[in-house]
Amino acid sequence: IPDRFFLKITPQAEIPPIAEPAPIIRQEVLTPEDQAKVDFLRANLKTLEGSLKAKFFNADMNEVGDAPIREIMKVLSETDGVFAVILDGIVTQRLLDLCEQKSVHFAAGIRAGNITRKPAGVKVVLAE
Repeated sequence: IPDRFFLKITPQAEIPPIAEPAPIIRQEVLTPEDQAKVDFLRANLKTLEGSLKAKFFNADMNEVGDAPIREIMKVLSETDGVFAVILDGIVTQRLLDLCEQKSVHFAAGIRAGNITRKPAGVKVVLAE
């Protein structure tokens, strides 16, 4: 029988590992002012835990509105002057796209969904 009919079996130790794709959400270098805002958002995120709600903040970090998670897209699209959004849920691509359109600078949530394109002007903050 010719050799071309046989497969060469390579031991597992010789197979090179497949490189992991670079994560879309990555650690960013923050200014002290931005770090203070991230800390504020994380603290508020903990207060929302289990509520299935979202809150909207202006640039002075004053609350300008809130909404149930299921209505976040509608309420955010109708609300002006939002600087940051925190939600007791998943930060999705759709939410980030709307944040980009509304010039929202921060989106904070429990975890990130399948994000394929992170808008440059939106910082994602996740619960630790």
